[in-house]
Amino acid sequence: MDPMENINIAADALRQVAERAGPFWDDADARVNAGLASMSAKEIALQAQVDGFFEEITRGRTSTRYDSTVIISKDGVSPVVDANHADRTEWMKLPSIQNTLPVGRAPGTGLNVVDMQRAYVVQPGTYEAPAYSNDVSRSAIEMCLSPGANHSAVEAALISLGISEFDQIGGWNAGSFNYLIPAASGGYCSLWYRFANRHYQTGDYTGQDILTFGGNSGFTVNAVHTFTNP
Repeated sequence: MDPMENINIAADALRQVAERAGPFWDDADARVNAGLASMSAKEIALQAQVDGFFEEITRGRTSTRYDSTVIISKDGVSPVVDANHADRTEWMKLPSIQNTLPVGRAPGTGLNVVDMQRAYVVQPGTYEAPAYSNDVSRSAIEMCLSPGANHSAVEAALISLGISEFDQIGGWNAGSFNYLIPAASGGYCSLWYRFANRHYQTGDYTGQDILTFGGNSGFTVNAVHTFTNP
C-alpha cells in the first residue's frame, strides 16, 4: 500500500474520533463547573451542620478560670477529717481567679466539667511487702459545685439530691484530665473538693483514715465549664 494512502487513512480515523468526541469536550468546562458547584454546596451544607452542632454544644456555656500554677495537695492543705467518714476529708472551697462563679447545672439540666491542669494520686501499698498488706487506699480527689457556705451545707445539699457518686479524679502519671462533676444547685456555685480513700482495685471507700493512708495526692485546676442541655 502506498505510504501516502496510509497517512490519509490515519488522518481520516483521527478526524472521525475528533468529531465523535467533540460534544464531550464542548461541554467539559460546564460539567466541571457544575461538579465544583455541587461540591461547594455540599461543603456549605456540611459546614452548616458543624456550626449547628457546635452551637448546640456551647449553648448556655459558662467558664470560670482558676490559678493553674497553685498545686493543692493533701499534705499541703492540712485537711480536716469528716466526722462521719474517717476515710474522707471535709469539703474545701477552691477560689477562682475571676469575679464570677460557675453556674452549676443541676442533675438532668446539663453538664459540669472540671478541666484539670494536672491531677495525681499514688498507691503507697504497692511498695509494702507483701504489696497492699496494710495500705489498700489511694487518696482520690473528688469535686462538686455547690452554693453552700461550708462543709456541712455542701454535704447536706448533696445528700438531699441523692448525689453520692463522684469520679475518682487523678492518675499516677500526673497528666491533664477533664472530669464530669455533680452540682447541688442550678445557680451560682463554688467549686468544692475533698480527698477520699478509695480501694486501689475496686474503687470502694476503704474506711482507712484519710490522713494516715492513701498517700499524698495533688492537683491544679484550669477552669470549670458548665453547659445547659440543648
